[in-house]
Amino acid sequence: MRARLARALMAALVLLAALWLPCAAADHAARELGVRVSPGVYHIGSRVTLEASLPLGTPAYFLEGDLVPGADWGENARIASVKQTPPTSFPGTLALQFEVQCFITGSVTLPPLPVTLRAGGVSDAYVLKVPPLAITALLPPGGQPKPPLASPMPLPRPFPWGLAVGALVLLLLVGAALAAWWRRRSAAPPAPKVQPSLRETDPDRWIQEEVERLFTAPLETQARYAALSQRVRDYLEIKSGLPFLEWTTGEVRHGLHRLGNLPEGSATDVMAILSLCDWAVFARYKPEPEEERAARRRILGFLAMARAASSREEGAA
Repeated sequence: MRARLARALMAALVLLAALWLPCAAADHAARELGVRVSPGVYHIGSRVTLEASLPLGTPAYFLEGDLVPGADWGENARIASVKQTPPTSFPGTLALQFEVQCFITGSVTLPPLPVTLRAGGVSDAYVLKVPPLAITALLPPGGQPKPPLASPMPLPRPFPWGLAVGALVLLLLVGAALAAWWRRRSAAPPAPKVQPSLRETDPDRWIQEEVERLFTAPLETQARYAALSQRVRDYLEIKSGLPFLEWTTGEVRHGLHRLGNLPEGSATDVMAILSLCDWAVFARYKPEPEEERAARRRILGFLAMARAASSREEGAA
């Protein structure tokens, strides 16, 4: 009986040793890694930045541990964010960055955080050890906000009637000035007196001066004869009331025959002048100096005869 108990006890001891040795070896294999703390002044709830570096030999890796935002780090702290930055070449260093919020003040010591890095079929256990953190309160220790000073009860003051009346009078004066300015501005300005032009008062003198100006001004041939054609048609329209400005040269020829008060031969002179103007404007024909002098004599002669005919009609009336 005793031999059986001894053998059972021995088997139990061997089994316990078999189960304990891997755990002890794993605990023994866990390496401590120091965590760097970003310098700064931290208050309750502030985010404290922690950084750690793990050696990494392959791009395929898996990180185990409570490394998720919202996880508790001990009793008085919580992980706010986690960022992993793998190396650009291998072997290299895996950079870990934590943001931790502490909820007590003073010198805060966070418990070691176990982390396991699995890469290429190999598992490496680490323990992240954080140096003590200095967490300050929002107010100095024992400090309390000072209560506001008690203000004495204000004495009742009489209503400032003089100031109110003065302000009312000032508003009335400003309103009257603005109203007068607005009426003056919105009033329609008087229509300027327009003096009648020479074309309306004395068309015979007007066309005479226009012809003289067109033949003496330094104009291009096309511009001179285009203006000359327009002035002659305008003069005929004033004298007859017919739309000579809208008619073509062919329609002007028929319209001249409808005028009974034109001197004999005037229609021929007018058509010769208008035909020369059409050639110069549309065909870009450049008349010779002799042709220009002849055209000038023709139109001046036509105007002289038309003015004489108008004087005779006025005398007969």
